[in-house]
Amino acid sequence: MKVVESIKWSLESWVVGAKRAAPKGAVRILVTGDDKKAKSHLPSDLPKWMVQDALKSKKPVQSLGGRLGPIWWVRPMLWGREDAKAGHGGRLLSESYSQGRDALGQAVGQALDSGVKGIVIDFLDCDEKCVWGSLVGADMAAYQFCRVLKDEHPVRQVALTIKVNGKPLDLEPKKVAAKLAGAVNLARQLVNLPANALNPQSCAEATVRLFQKSKTSKVEVWTAQRLEKERMNLLLAVGQASQTPARLVKIHYRPKGKVKGRPLAFVGKGITFDTGGLDLKPSSGMRLMKKDMGGAAAILGLSWWVEQTQFPYPCDFYLALAENAVS
Repeated sequence: MKVVESIKWSLESWVVGAKRAAPKGAVRILVTGDDKKAKSHLPSDLPKWMVQDALKSKKPVQSLGGRLGPIWWVRPMLWGREDAKAGHGGRLLSESYSQGRDALGQAVGQALDSGVKGIVIDFLDCDEKCVWGSLVGADMAAYQFCRVLKDEHPVRQVALTIKVNGKPLDLEPKKVAAKLAGAVNLARQLVNLPANALNPQSCAEATVRLFQKSKTSKVEVWTAQRLEKERMNLLLAVGQASQTPARLVKIHYRPKGKVKGRPLAFVGKGITFDTGGLDLKPSSGMRLMKKDMGGAAAILGLSWWVEQTQFPYPCDFYLALAENAVS
């Protein structure tokens, strides 16, 4: 599996069509923020019995069938309640941003899986946080790692129409949300890659390629010789038995124009695989050890977002990469 290509794919999960007008047969996704007005917002082409059943349901995402085509009804305010099977197991505080992100993400994911050519998203009585979170969730839903495993070309041409209270939403907010979702998907892709594909060397090379055309970010890779010179012996000790030696990746971001203040520093742990010693762990305890580099993945995603949005403050990002193994 080619790491660089797979990372590029994670940043291009789908392509929004140039035409704002929805094509014939486009699916409709209705996002309502005020449950008391829900009945008046539901399309008239839905059968009465279906409307009654939908209003009684406590599911945050419902798939309905109207005479004019399929409809997904999204009620973000129900996401995270005990009677709604939401994610995170109640460990994260629910707010309108995260509710919109997760609820609309589920609906968009289902719509894309059905092979649609167009999607119409209509926000009704939703606050600004809910709309922003929903736009991020839509792009996050387009990411599917299983398609990478099948070596498919996942970039999808989808005509997207977005309305807020009946008025078309300019595509600029969608582009801003896509940058944040892209950073999240980049981190997800790195975490999902297996240890035989992502190692300290391939991760460092992918980072260099990711920023090679940047005018504001510079990538520096420290090999074992430089790490020894800098007396970074703990990192060297962790990776000394691996066939791919340890690396330290430094990403220097300096925005255009006058630099404001001292650089912000971010450090991410990047243990691409941890064997847990020699047969000290059962196989079930080792399968997910590829996620031991989640900290570095999050920092790399953040650095990409900083670059894309031209964050006004200088930043330094450090990825401490090693494979913890035994010889």
